[in-house]
Amino acid sequence: MTDTELTEALLERIGDGESAPFLFVGSGLSRRYLGLENWESLLRKFALLGGNPYPYYAAQAGRDNLPKVASLIADDYFKLWWEKDEFREEREKYGESCASKSSPLKFSIANYIEESSDLGRIPAELHEEVELLSQVQIDGIITTNWDSFLEQVFPDFTVFVGQREAIFARSYSVAEIFKIHGSHTQPNSLVLTEEDYSEYNARNKYLAAKLITTFLEHPVVFFGYSLSDDNIREILSSVLDCLDEERVELLRKRLVFVQRATDGVAPSISESTISIGDRDLRVTTANATSFGPVYRALASTERRISAKLLRQLKDHLYELVRTNDPTEQIAVVDIENLDSFKDVDIVVGVGIASELGEKGFKPITMSEIYSDVVHGEHRFDGRAKEVVEYTLASNIKGNRKNVPIFKYLRLAGLLDENGRPCRGQMPENVFENAMLDKASFEDTAYAYKRGEVQGMSIRDLEAQYGPGRACAYITFTYPDVNELEEFLRRNYSLLDDKNSGNWYRKLICIYDRLKYGPGFPVEAADC
Repeated sequence: MTDTELTEALLERIGDGESAPFLFVGSGLSRRYLGLENWESLLRKFALLGGNPYPYYAAQAGRDNLPKVASLIADDYFKLWWEKDEFREEREKYGESCASKSSPLKFSIANYIEESSDLGRIPAELHEEVELLSQVQIDGIITTNWDSFLEQVFPDFTVFVGQREAIFARSYSVAEIFKIHGSHTQPNSLVLTEEDYSEYNARNKYLAAKLITTFLEHPVVFFGYSLSDDNIREILSSVLDCLDEERVELLRKRLVFVQRATDGVAPSISESTISIGDRDLRVTTANATSFGPVYRALASTERRISAKLLRQLKDHLYELVRTNDPTEQIAVVDIENLDSFKDVDIVVGVGIASELGEKGFKPITMSEIYSDVVHGEHRFDGRAKEVVEYTLASNIKGNRKNVPIFKYLRLAGLLDENGRPCRGQMPENVFENAMLDKASFEDTAYAYKRGEVQGMSIRDLEAQYGPGRACAYITFTYPDVNELEEFLRRNYSLLDDKNSGNWYRKLICIYDRLKYGPGFPVEAADC
């Protein structure tokens, strides 16, 4: 099986459901991308700081009882942490938060993980894989990891730390990360010792009850776990206890375990059986030499509204029609390109769609804007001010920067004779976008390629790397505007490409500034 065939086979299994997948992420991902240790290796590291080698503790606890090993280390670590000068900074930072005898060990582990969670640690050869991960279409993530890798890859997701928050917090099963074993940002939340696991297991059935809906309504893709992982078996056991055989069969179709294949072994997909107590659970197993083909499958599932917006919509949906004249509450926006509902009233109403359509409530979409800019169309020349004040202003939100604006600023008379934006003559967010420097449109994931590609022409980059990857690399060059125009028109299909679309939109913005604006850098004008 090839990587492409693996992607297609996985898409058949996870792409035909009504809900987007959830990811269940274990320590394997943190080891792959950040080089972090597994649990035993981490305990070996801190055992020495506790005053004794790891075998000293393992012999007392039993080598397979890692929670007990952690408890024994924590007991010795407690006195040393409070007394030794090498822990002085940690004591100043965390001393008032010491909640139990295991807290000092958790503080030190949390500090270490925080220092090790920098995305700059990701090996260069895995940058593309992480970029693909950031593009997956999922509803949420459940993880037992303590580091912040996932929060950095999915910065728009809401994070719930610890089992208690996962059980009791108001959640919507979309754009959320559940860190059920705690997080380094809250050291006392770490599930580490024998006592922690005893408390965790006592509430595990409550967590399982909350997870049942996720498991039955979403495909769940497991990364970084083996089929024999105790944490997963414990959770699945609690879930199975709540299900009859019919629903267990439904569960079988929704669970996919992704495992790394050894070098030289072709990708494959098959069924495996996990024995949990007196029951057998069949799951899909995907073996891949890299996770790229799996991420491509997850990125190919369709979603009309982003997970971030869907969560905001669920959080802020109110019935606002309370008077006979609610027209002041109505606004028309392009929901596919909206970045936030913060400034939008959400109205629920009942009526005849065809009658609403007759009133002409049809917004200008960003797809139409991109086409108008790239192909030199004149569809909105007479509506340039409207485009600036409504379409552009409503689409420049938060981190959304890839919006071409200078064509419409010029048509609306909002630039001076040198192409500089007129201060105070346009919505503030449009003006701030106009003042962005070139670095804002460069693809930071590939910054390490800057020196290599800066001297290459667009044609050479396209020939060597293909049009998709060339989009990312061209952002680091100062391209000829005519060559860039030809490239954009020749490869316009990349606009909606799952992997290259974001890079392509960055290029449209660079082209827009070179052709209709002052290029880079940009200065403001008092028109």
